[in-house]
Amino acid sequence: MPATSPYLNRPTLSERERLELDVQRASQALKRFPKGPMGLTPAHVKASPGWRAAREAYRVAFERLRAYNARRNTRTG
Repeated sequence: MPATSPYLNRPTLSERERLELDVQRASQALKRFPKGPMGLTPAHVKASPGWRAAREAYRVAFERLRAYNARRNTRTG
């Protein structure tokens, strides 16, 4: 049975679920920025500090999930 959080009346998230949630949140943050007519992010948006910070947060979150999956696959595969 999973451990329960003292702050929430539900089981705590596993490491994988937490990492996936981090990637999902970072992705949603990037999607808030304006897109051009073809769905691409314009250069002036990519040059903004806010977009760069959101992109870096996504990159870091994705890299952590990728590293976790690599560790899991080498142990079980």
